[in-house]
Amino acid sequence: MKKHPSWKNAAELIALRVETEGYGILMSEPELLKMLELEKPASGSYEEINKFQLEKLVAIESLKDVLLEECHMCLSNVHGKGYTILHPNDQVIKEPANRLKKMRTQLNKAVAVLINVNQEMLNMESQNSRNYTLGRLAFIKSSLNKRKVIPMTDKKQLEGVG
Repeated sequence: MKKHPSWKNAAELIALRVETEGYGILMSEPELLKMLELEKPASGSYEEINKFQLEKLVAIESLKDVLLEECHMCLSNVHGKGYTILHPNDQVIKEPANRLKKMRTQLNKAVAVLINVNQEMLNMESQNSRNYTLGRLAFIKSSLNKRKVIPMTDKKQLEGVG
């Protein structure tokens, strides 16, 4: 029985494939588009191609969400090859690192927007808002920075030294 929207059906197909073939399966983009019941236009206007790209993006992101939340599987893009279902070990190591990297990039862009502004043109309310937001972003940035983690055994040794 076919389920709508198409990414629900695609999620079931991928889950069945993982059951038989295991994690790490590689799916080409055309294969994934077929599962999502999307057809790439052979030719068309700029608007038609843009519409298809948007539909594809929405469908793939929705598929990723369904796979993650309902099937506990992480669909990841492999540049130039297609998509793969990450093994749970890779899911907890690689994917969060990728997302944190993207967060840092966006955070740096937000800071740049606040720093690179004509401050002479800001009124008092905007200056206060800018300073407040910079403070919040600095806090977030400091909490995202990599810190050395001291293992529990070393912490106990350090406590005994003092």
